[in-house]
Amino acid sequence: MTLCTPSLLDTLLAADDFVTLKLRQIISAGEALSCDTYARAAAIAGVTVFNEYGPTEATVWASVWRGQSYRDMSTMPIGRAIAGAQLYVLDERMHPLAVGVPGELYIGGAGVAQGYLGAPAQTAAVYLPDPFSQVPGARMYRTGDLVRIDLEGNVEFLTRSDRLVKVQGFRVEPGEIEHVLATHPQLHRAVVVVKPVNGIKQLVAYVVRRNSAEELSVDQLKAFCKQNLPKYMLPAQFVFVDAVPVSSTGKVDLASLEHSAMEAAAGAVSAAPQSPLQAMLADIWQAALNVERVGIYDDFMALGGASLAALRVAAKVRSTLDVDIPVRTLLASMDTIAGLALALESHAASRADDKPKEELESGVL
Repeated sequence: MTLCTPSLLDTLLAADDFVTLKLRQIISAGEALSCDTYARAAAIAGVTVFNEYGPTEATVWASVWRGQSYRDMSTMPIGRAIAGAQLYVLDERMHPLAVGVPGELYIGGAGVAQGYLGAPAQTAAVYLPDPFSQVPGARMYRTGDLVRIDLEGNVEFLTRSDRLVKVQGFRVEPGEIEHVLATHPQLHRAVVVVKPVNGIKQLVAYVVRRNSAEELSVDQLKAFCKQNLPKYMLPAQFVFVDAVPVSSTGKVDLASLEHSAMEAAAGAVSAAPQSPLQAMLADIWQAALNVERVGIYDDFMALGGASLAALRVAAKVRSTLDVDIPVRTLLASMDTIAGLALALESHAASRADDKPKEELESGVL
């Protein structure tokens, strides 16, 4: 038997000799278990996978799910309450929720701790009277985890409530994006975070290829996400990393992940402008985005571009080139300098077919 976090389990599963250990039980705990990690662990002959859940405030474990034959799941169950514990899925008014309705998880029972030593305000915020218990003075712990109950009566972990963020006015849950990316057949894992780029919050997806030898482009990932996510949940950046680093406790090390991404970015070479038009567009982008250098294939959103910056660029392009190309056309082609230049050239070519000869000779676009 082995007990470890999902991040550590990922590392173990990648080792060639792991399957030779003749394990009978694998217990995953400490962080959310992905469907992919579970499927690979459950595929080992003779192994039963358990997914255990519980915060320290509820004396470590409060629920467990015994893995069954793998089925197509977007989230992993954390199971049912262990003996002596109770799980409540409640709405904002502390009312129990029906099957399939997301809500916050509360834990009651004998395992709930008395509170935080020397921190009465923090204790009062999350240790609440248990209205569902028959025990006088019983309290329940507010976990901050968003969950739902499935049709089999198991609790499914969705995300941390404190991971809910606002990006350009929309409430976004990065875990939902991670779940979608995890279904891509060429991806092993994804971690989605929110980062400020030029003062604007951007969704950044760090992704690990399932097979490093396979070709997988950012454009392919963008197309995949557009088919499966609403526009406001599309990551502005996709960063390929070799692995997701973990801390000494086995959890995702975001600081090391960012460092690895910065090293990869530093080693990447941006494509320089290849025409006077592309050079002019690069100057406009650099001024609008307040960056020192851009490549012709660099993504506008990844550089911190947002709707207002895109409108500024469109207006500058129209005035600099003295063209009447529609702003909507410019915005639709704003992903890269190369794409924007191509749209401008196509517009000029279409206009040339309709212009008198003397106007063409004047050099007007």
